[in-house]
Amino acid sequence: MDSLKKKIELAFEYAWEGKLTKAVQMHEAVLKQDPENIQIRVSLANIYYVMGSLSKALTEYREVLERKPKYSYALYRLGIVHFRSANFTKAIKAFGMIVLIDPELYMAYNWLGLCYYHIGDEKNSIKTFNELLKHSPESAIAHYHLAIT
Repeated sequence: MDSLKKKIELAFEYAWEGKLTKAVQMHEAVLKQDPENIQIRVSLANIYYVMGSLSKALTEYREVLERKPKYSYALYRLGIVHFRSANFTKAIKAFGMIVLIDPELYMAYNWLGLCYYHIGDEKNSIKTFNELLKHSPESAIAHYHLAIT
């Protein structure tokens, strides 16, 4: 087995085992050899997110999006980091892009509606949650927020 393939396997193994510091080290070692590896870069961003290193997670998600601008999973995760950081304007931008390029990713509507709710934009919040219900009629979050707005 070649060295890069072994490092990739170890990077994911450490992450699954919760050995996050070792996982970060191995992910970074892989990226030194293969800086275009989107899967490893997204995985590293997710690890940083779990570790609470939101600025590092943002950096990695942005790196992915520079290489693959319409990668909806990276946009989705970027939006969540912005939401968690209470940067709702940037989160709205990320989730808004997702619903345009991947309208089947229903959870993006959920997050988008929550962002509008948090900035006090009741009209767009209601519109977004209603759109979510068209795709996912059982959405408890959409029903809840429509009931309280």
